[in-house]
Amino acid sequence: PWREPRPSSRLPTGVAILPAVPAMAESAQDECISRVIASSVAENAAIDMDRAGDVKGAIAKYEESERELAAAIAAAVPSHAEDHPKLVQHRKEVLSRIQHLKSLNGKPATIPVEDQIKAVQLGMAASASASA
Repeated sequence: PWREPRPSSRLPTGVAILPAVPAMAESAQDECISRVIASSVAENAAIDMDRAGDVKGAIAKYEESERELAAAIAAAVPSHAEDHPKLVQHRKEVLSRIQHLKSLNGKPATIPVEDQIKAVQLGMAASASASA
């Protein structure tokens, strides 16, 4: 069974993009899934920093998350074509958050993170299970 990369009690509610991939061990070499997980870990750290008022740290982690999302998008086709538009949309949301935080010149966020970055449900589990 697949386990989250860190305890679920530390994940923010409703903003994780971790795919529900029970066959993750069998898909360990999948570039797209690896990048989605790396993006999610960075995004969750960014959200924690964002909520704690560490704008500079949050921006750095959001930018790391965005880079991983860009790589996941590039690797999504053909194996995860159904998730491609969802990943593109999520990357836009992360970029929007980065832009908002940078516009504040170090001041605390005026828009809650949940208003800019929405939860994503990916279909990677179905394709990973079907090929297992």
